[in-house]
Amino acid sequence: MIETVATRTLLTVEQFEQLPEEEHYRYELDHGELIEVSSGNYQHNQIRGRLETSLRLFLAERRIGEVVAEQEFRLGEDTVRKPDVAFMRFEKASQIDKAKSILEVVPDLIAEIVSPNDTAAQLMRKVDQYLAAGCGCVWVIYPAEQKVLGCGPNDRLQAFGVGKNLEAPELIPGFSFPVAELFE
Repeated sequence: MIETVATRTLLTVEQFEQLPEEEHYRYELDHGELIEVSSGNYQHNQIRGRLETSLRLFLAERRIGEVVAEQEFRLGEDTVRKPDVAFMRFEKASQIDKAKSILEVVPDLIAEIVSPNDTAAQLMRKVDQYLAAGCGCVWVIYPAEQKVLGCGPNDRLQAFGVGKNLEAPELIPGFSFPVAELFE
């Protein structure tokens, strides 16, 4: 019996950056492998918008960093991720080459909103990649459960339910956002 082994083409970050943008498709690069990521539905986009707006308003007063949504970040030699929301302190944000589409810095805090077709394995892989690259906190937002799981270095976990406020005092001192408002 002859076995057929599937081969896959791996891309460099430079090749990934040259791919044409296709409508209705969104991609990330995971250790050289092109991964199709689903586009956000209405609820996903509303949650992202609420969190981004809240952070943006807070940062306009405090001037400690910048927030961006749907931005590509290079996490390693052959990995590019596009988190839903990313916060960078000014020290990191000042290192950005604003002419590039893939940024060469790792955000201080990332928020990923879980889509219906995301698997636990895919989510944990992303969280692990973010943290291994130097991100200080990843908020994984679960719309169906109306909960947020905060993941930090050294397997630090914190759950935020509807009665709590979303906070990361070591990264964004003073920021506090009611979790319930994410899901209104």
